[in-house]
Amino acid sequence: MQHLKVFQFFALLISSTFLCSPSFGESIPLLQDIQIQTEEKAMSSGEQRNEEPASLQQTLEQIYMQNTDLDAARAGLRATDEDVSQANAEWRPSLSVVGSQEQTQRYPIGPGKRAHNSNTNYVAALNQNIYAGGKTTATIGQAESNVLAGRAGLFNQEQQTLLAGVNAHTLILANEAKVNYLEQSKQFYKKNLEHAEARFEVGEGSRTDVEASRAKYEEAIATLSAAIGDLESSRATYTQQVGNEPGNLSPAHLIIELPKNLERAIEIAKTHSPVILQARYALEAALYSVDIQIAGLLPTVDVRGTVGNSVQHGTPSGNATPLRPKNTDLGFLATVNVPLYSKGIPNSQIRQAYQIVAQQKVKLVGAQRQAVADVTSAWDNLIAARDSVKGFMAQVKAQELAVEGAVEEVNVGTKSIIDVLFLQEDLIAAQINLADAQQKLIVTSYQVFVAMGRLTARDLRLNVKYYDPDAYYNEYKNAWIQFWQGKDLRYVKDGDPQ
Repeated sequence: MQHLKVFQFFALLISSTFLCSPSFGESIPLLQDIQIQTEEKAMSSGEQRNEEPASLQQTLEQIYMQNTDLDAARAGLRATDEDVSQANAEWRPSLSVVGSQEQTQRYPIGPGKRAHNSNTNYVAALNQNIYAGGKTTATIGQAESNVLAGRAGLFNQEQQTLLAGVNAHTLILANEAKVNYLEQSKQFYKKNLEHAEARFEVGEGSRTDVEASRAKYEEAIATLSAAIGDLESSRATYTQQVGNEPGNLSPAHLIIELPKNLERAIEIAKTHSPVILQARYALEAALYSVDIQIAGLLPTVDVRGTVGNSVQHGTPSGNATPLRPKNTDLGFLATVNVPLYSKGIPNSQIRQAYQIVAQQKVKLVGAQRQAVADVTSAWDNLIAARDSVKGFMAQVKAQELAVEGAVEEVNVGTKSIIDVLFLQEDLIAAQINLADAQQKLIVTSYQVFVAMGRLTARDLRLNVKYYDPDAYYNEYKNAWIQFWQGKDLRYVKDGDPQ
């Protein structure tokens, strides 16, 4: 029976999560009969698909390497890295060569010979900034801060991508459990309809019992069809997110342990939350922006050196000797630019930069509060999900016993078939709620890691090539002329958790 994977899966989660955490107390007991059914289903499902079930860790490894949103975010960060290279380029000289070739012909109207001239000129110029009021240094600092903020953004994208993998994996398990529950319910209603028809034929039942049973059976068919559609939809979502078709999935569990209490989770979030890191580096970039604007009021010093050569060829009119003069020119120019008054625009830009700093300071405080709120909310949701699973498991067990008892009472005539139909409806509703609650329990557990800033490939120790944000940055931050990428600078070696 297919709900097997979900019960094993959530049993593993509950034991690994709550037994290791004193604040959660004792683990949730499994229903013995359901546990046996799920084991049988696991064997049959594995035989049918004839493939090794994919674990949650394997799902996360695949989504880390193949998710398009995450890969696009990595490319975006590499584009941001180039801002540092461009800022460093302001320290370097610029070199240019300008050449010209001029040809002229002169035709006399009166007596005389035709004359022609050819002028060849070229000038090589080198320009170098000596002092820019500190703007170059500030621009480099701002670019580096923006890179760090971009890394925090990529860090957040990685967490959201891995969480999407958790959700996709567990949603399939939950939907498979629902399909199994509804298939069992359909078979129950079918047998109940056959029983009602048999009783009616011998005069022991009523037409009402038959038609009520038929209505429930048809409803069960329609509900099962909708659940199968939901299952296929969740499989399509998995393929879109992960990059592979799901195949057979094994029960999920926590790959790493949760912190022992909420206070510890908040402490971790204050130093690792990508929301806080992004806000902190955005503030640093804003502070550098003030220095950039102040540089607009300071003098600048530039030097320029030139080497020129000109050659003139030609035959003048008349009988003069042909021209072949050649000149070589050397030049040096030092320029000091002292701004005195620029309409008040630089002053306004400085005031504006200070206000942006004030804005970023407030945003940092807000990010710190948001991180604490996110952890607290995720932790509370986790506790609520755990209690929901425990309550729904108890409800399912009680409802199963109620249906069994009602069936026996129908046989002795103390309850009607309609009573059984209502009790079975309550049972399937409880089973569906249980599947949803179990899936939510896993997802909310990983949401705690997201809020703490701990849901990364390295934290989970996934067996993948970890993305290395320093590789591209270090390769090109001081590049002078290279405009091609000669090797793959995205990843480091396999399995090197730090």
